[in-house]
Amino acid sequence: MKKLRWLVFLSLVCALLLQAASPVSKEALQARLFELQQQREQAIANVNAISGAIQECEYWLKKLKEKEEEEPEEK
Repeated sequence: MKKLRWLVFLSLVCALLLQAASPVSKEALQARLFELQQQREQAIANVNAISGAIQECEYWLKKLKEKEEEEPEEK
């Protein structure tokens, strides 16, 4: 999330710098909006993928723990 916030911040700074250099057209704003929406969708997809990977790791750790508890301790 920090990376996403940083990207949004940089986008806003760039937009302000561009606006100061020249007026922004409606088409440019629409293109930027579309680009940001795509980035947001990709970020959400990344979060979902990471959440799935975390769940899978937790599942396998649970299975390993259950297996260890079932096996008698060897001494």
